[in-house]
Amino acid sequence: MRGVRGGLFFSEHLPPLLIRVAPPMRYLGSFEFELKRIAQVERHIFVETSEATVTRMLVLHFESFLPDVTDLYRYVLANPRDLGGATYGSSAGTLSLRDERAESPEGEMAHTAAFVAGHDLVLPDRHAVARYARIVGDDRRSELLIFYHEIDGAPDGILERAERAFEVTMEH
Repeated sequence: MRGVRGGLFFSEHLPPLLIRVAPPMRYLGSFEFELKRIAQVERHIFVETSEATVTRMLVLHFESFLPDVTDLYRYVLANPRDLGGATYGSSAGTLSLRDERAESPEGEMAHTAAFVAGHDLVLPDRHAVARYARIVGDDRRSELLIFYHEIDGAPDGILERAERAFEVTMEH
């Protein structure tokens, strides 16, 4: 079970955690989808808007291999950062929503853009993104990704700005 309670995002499993999201970002909701017949994804979306246009977005991405997939997550946690007592790999970059949709029409950003549009919001094309990743579970078949997006933002300093936008307050 995952969701928002008492102003905090909570996850009861894989991994259990609490995350405080800084206002004025607000919880938009969640959705699930199967990714490339390999993994099941659950995404929780927080947004800050100006009128009906998203200006910042936080995506909590929980992913697990499907039962019939015999693989493990095995990446190195590059540029390690401590969030709530756990080590995450981190990176910063930019993306074009148009390019992401063209490259992967069934990918994460296509699903996210459709979800945001379903709430009568506009998600512009250019994003600066901070990405945090960690493998969860003793079997290494699940991962947690945290994406912080600034629309038309610059990647320089985005990790520091992201860490002011959310705080992992508890993990096991």
